[in-house]
Amino acid sequence: MEQLLAEVEFLKEKVVKSERLNESIVKTAVDAIITIEEDGSIRSWNEAAQRIFGYHSNEIVNKSILQIFPNKYINTKVEIDIKRLVKIWLRNKIGQITELSAIRKDGTEFLVEMSASSWESNNQFFITGIFRDITERKQTDFSLQKLSHALNTTKEVVFMTDTDGVFTYINPQFTKMYGYEPHEVIGLKTPRIIKSPKNKRDFNLFWKKLLNKENIASSQYTNIKKDGTIINIEGSADPIINEEGEIIWFLGVHRDITERLKVLDHLKEALAKSKESDCLKSEFLATMSHELRTPLNSIIGLSSLIDESTPKEDVLEFNKIINSSGEHLLDIVEDLFDISLIESGQIEVVKRQVNLQSVLLEVDRLMKTEQDKLDKNHLELNLIVPKEYKNISISTDAIKLKRILKNLLKNALKFTEEGYINYGYNIYQVDDKTMVKFFIEDTGIGIHKDHQELIFEVFRQADGSFGRKHEGMGVGLSTAKKLIILLGGSIWVESLEGNGSSFFFTIPFEQENSLIELNSKLENDNKNTQLKTILIVEDDDSSYEFIKSVLELKNINYKRAENGKIAVEYCNNNSDIDLVLMDINMPVMNGYEASKQIKSVNPKLPIIAQSAYAIFGDKEKALQAGCDDYITKPIVMEDLLTLIYKFLD
Repeated sequence: MEQLLAEVEFLKEKVVKSERLNESIVKTAVDAIITIEEDGSIRSWNEAAQRIFGYHSNEIVNKSILQIFPNKYINTKVEIDIKRLVKIWLRNKIGQITELSAIRKDGTEFLVEMSASSWESNNQFFITGIFRDITERKQTDFSLQKLSHALNTTKEVVFMTDTDGVFTYINPQFTKMYGYEPHEVIGLKTPRIIKSPKNKRDFNLFWKKLLNKENIASSQYTNIKKDGTIINIEGSADPIINEEGEIIWFLGVHRDITERLKVLDHLKEALAKSKESDCLKSEFLATMSHELRTPLNSIIGLSSLIDESTPKEDVLEFNKIINSSGEHLLDIVEDLFDISLIESGQIEVVKRQVNLQSVLLEVDRLMKTEQDKLDKNHLELNLIVPKEYKNISISTDAIKLKRILKNLLKNALKFTEEGYINYGYNIYQVDDKTMVKFFIEDTGIGIHKDHQELIFEVFRQADGSFGRKHEGMGVGLSTAKKLIILLGGSIWVESLEGNGSSFFFTIPFEQENSLIELNSKLENDNKNTQLKTILIVEDDDSSYEFIKSVLELKNINYKRAENGKIAVEYCNNNSDIDLVLMDINMPVMNGYEASKQIKSVNPKLPIIAQSAYAIFGDKEKALQAGCDDYITKPIVMEDLLTLIYKFLD
């Protein structure tokens, strides 16, 4: 019996110890442990439940479990399940983990994770639920989701390695940029994947900084992709340190800046060109000032010396210099106009059948005059045309061809002090095309190979310094090249510095059905013009005096009208006018309107328009207004007389 009593006492003590242990566990648990009776009332409430839900045990024990759930569960399946907690829902959820919303004493709604178990005592059924506040965990999960989304969608390459440099993570952009799939990267060391032309010493220094917990600031370098392509990279690296101050990972961020560097290079190039353009502009303006003022100095200076007392010999000599300076000014203006009109696309190519030798003979005559002006008659100026091609005629723009040849020959004369200048043409075949190949050879100073392309740029010269020996604006060769391209050809130069230059250019060999040879001589000079009268419509006195002098020289009668209105009235009221020389730009009524009105009354009266504009479209406007022909200022006497004889039958 005593032994039995001892065993009973032992069991009681064991039960007491077990209950104390359970109470201790429940009391010290970090999760809320709540026991619920069969009717849903709360039987027990531990300290963690008090901390999590805010209710003291004496406030909640014996109250309904619904008190800790929000109203949103009312009239829902969840509410019904909770009311029938014991009989249906909890029994089905025994051993499962369920997430649901709960509500604190202060009304705050939050998420909990619940696990439940059932037990019986004295034939009474109980459920014990363990509730864990998962609000922070959910927030962390959400943050991780956002971070994961950001890493997956960012345009930056992001990767992580362990402290040995072994890849532990790469984002999709890594695969897109470097070409490696995750299974080809994870578990391998970075030098095997991110191959850089950096030397081993630089890489060891880079790694040493990271191990010393130093951040690697964003810097630029090059890497090699899987396919071998070299790309420019901007990257940074940072050690990730835990609470104990130990490095646990390294984070790397890369971005491809190849295109950005290309754009920067283009911008730098554009900036350099802009600076060069500014320098060229300044150089051009200075050169232009010099080139304009030099002939103007001769024109203004010498003309001021001429009066009644000036000896005839001096007047003739001064006149020769003034005329030469005026032609030089005209060349400058024409070069500038040509460049401007070509670059704006407002230049017209008018092809006609011309005899090549006749064109070159006319150019030769002009160059002989130029040679005399430059005091270089000691140079041999040789026109070379093969016998078999002397009577060749082609369809081209003769005016532009002459200008090309003049510019190239003037260039040769300028830079040749001794020796010779040979020029001419030949015919040769290129693929299926027949081309005329012109050449200009000189024994001048030559061109350095670095400058042979530059000389064809507008306002550029091989020597652009202010102290250069040879004058000019640097537009002659550029104009020639652009005109050659307009005619369908090309130009190039062969030269050695100090050993002369050879310029070559081509134009297409084209012919019309009927051959018309160019004749530069004046015709019809013997026509009887003494009975003819020309109306000079001109508001500018100096221009009028020039035309008047030309007509008097040829014994042609003339009258003057100072503007278009007077010209219209005179032509309408007089029948003695045989030809009208119509200036375009005049006060009261311009030449276009005056020509229209004159032609409306006298449609057969010939009108020759004269204009100082000389731009693309001006001639067409004059012809549309009724004019029969067109001549540009400054007017060359021979050209004016040719037109006059053409209309004065």
